[in-house]
Order: sequence, then structure tokens, then C-alpha cells
Amino acid sequence: MNEGRAASSDTTVKPPILLATPTDEVVIRVGLASLVLGFILVLAAYATPRSVDAYGVSPEAFTGLAAACLGWFAVVLAHPSWGGPRPGRVGWLFVGTGIVVAVAVVIVALDDFGAPADLAPGLAGLIVSSGRAVIIGGLTWAFIVVVFAGLGFLWRNILAAGADRWIR
Repeated sequence: MNEGRAASSDTTVKPPILLATPTDEVVIRVGLASLVLGFILVLAAYATPRSVDAYGVSPEAFTGLAAACLGWFAVVLAHPSWGGPRPGRVGWLFVGTGIVVAVAVVIVALDDFGAPADLAPGLAGLIVSSGRAVIIGGLTWAFIVVVFAGLGFLWRNILAAGADRWIR
């Protein structure tokens, strides 16, 4: 038996934890590209004279904000520390709100092209309003996450290190 002896230690080298599968990395990169290109479209839309459609939105700016919001949702769903490939109920919330945003973009695009949407005007207005609320909520959440991540980085790498040196 092992009486009086120390237990054997596990000295094997463990493989590093992969942050994402190759598919997830592609989704994250496409999501980040959609986020950046969406904001570029918004800036371009506001730099030129814009028109407002029947739903009270600028179609180009609305499409850019939706692309940015959907890109953010893709990053959140694919990033393993934010839910992974199967994030459960929260993932279905993102998928559902992404569908609402996508349908709202289609309705706004059809209205901009002059094609009638086969929905009742009240229902189309409700979907566009819901899409606008999701876009505002999603991008506000993205902004808050980025700000707090930046503050955490600032605290860990600059302020805490300086305070530690100052205390000593």
C-alpha cells in the first residue's frame, strides 16, 4: 500500500484550452467584420443627405446599425467565454432578436425600394419598432461590455500595477 509515501503527482503536460473551434473563429471574424462595416455604413449614411422612410428611419443607417448589431450577436454566440456554441436559453434570446432585426431590415429595405410589404401596416410598424429597440439594446450592451472590458484592462495593467509600486 502507499502508507507513509506521498501520492504520485501528475506531471503530464496538458494541452492548452482552445478558445474556439475553427468554425467559431470564422463566425467571430465575420461578426467583427459585420460590426465594423455596419458602423462604416452608418457613418456614410449620416455623411450624405439622407431620406427618412415611412417608418421614420433612414434605411441606410438602419441597415448599418442592424449589421453592427447582428455582428455583435454572432460574436457573442460564437465566443466560448460568452456562451460557446450551445449557449442555452440566452442563445435562443439572441437568435430570436436577430430574427426580429433581420425581418425589420427586410421591411425597411422593401419600403425603401418602393415594393409593398405584404404585412399589415400596423404589424410592419411593430416589427420595425421592435427591431429598432433590439438594435438600440444590443448596441448599448456592446458599448457597456467594451467600456467595462477597457476599464478592467486599464485597472489590471496600469492602475493596479502603479498602485502596487506606490504602496511598496
